[in-house]
Amino acid sequence: MKKYICHSLEDYINYRENFLASVDDISFAYPFTPQLLATHANRKCFDTSCKWVLGDCFSYALGVKQDFKTALYWYLQAARKNSPIALCHVGICYLNGNGTNIDYNRGFYYIKKAVDLKFVRAEAVLAFCYYKGYGVEVNEKLSCFHYARAASKGYVPAMYNVGNCHYRGLGVNENHDLAFKWYLEAANKGYVPAMLKVAKCYLDGDGINRDERKANEWLEKAKEAGYVA
Repeated sequence: MKKYICHSLEDYINYRENFLASVDDISFAYPFTPQLLATHANRKCFDTSCKWVLGDCFSYALGVKQDFKTALYWYLQAARKNSPIALCHVGICYLNGNGTNIDYNRGFYYIKKAVDLKFVRAEAVLAFCYYKGYGVEVNEKLSCFHYARAASKGYVPAMYNVGNCHYRGLGVNENHDLAFKWYLEAANKGYVPAMLKVAKCYLDGDGINRDERKANEWLEKAKEAGYVA
């Protein structure tokens, strides 16, 4: 995936909210000091974005010791102000049991609120909930539908999952040719799992004509992007 160079707190907020970047996609070109945010944590002027950024700090150990319970606290503070990214993270915390007990119903509730506020990553999480039956009945058609909506809005992991839906016939007719096209789209955007899938498709002639050279090329690209066999 593309690396975003972060030169300021504003960059970080922009990349996370608008570019759908995961924390792993961000490189820090300045000393990230969440303590400076915490200094102002209890002031009325404390910005909502800073609250979910503090949640990120404790969730991903950015300048502080990892502490999921504290991360959830800060995500909840921002979620109460209807921050879409915070609502999404609160939902993920409940789905995964990070900083709290697993509660699929509550997780689904927060994820759905984030989707209603048009946070694209949440749409992919909602799709996963429908696939697994987390807080809702299993529905493969709705799962594929929401993955496709997230993919259409540029969320690369969702493109890969749409490929999986077509490959395995989850909520749609099985179609390996169409699956390959989705895998290739995600691979071209730097998504390593998709690169590996494209390599295997070329190697097996699955959804595309067999081409061992291209298979090896995509495997090398995956290694260059961080894949370790």
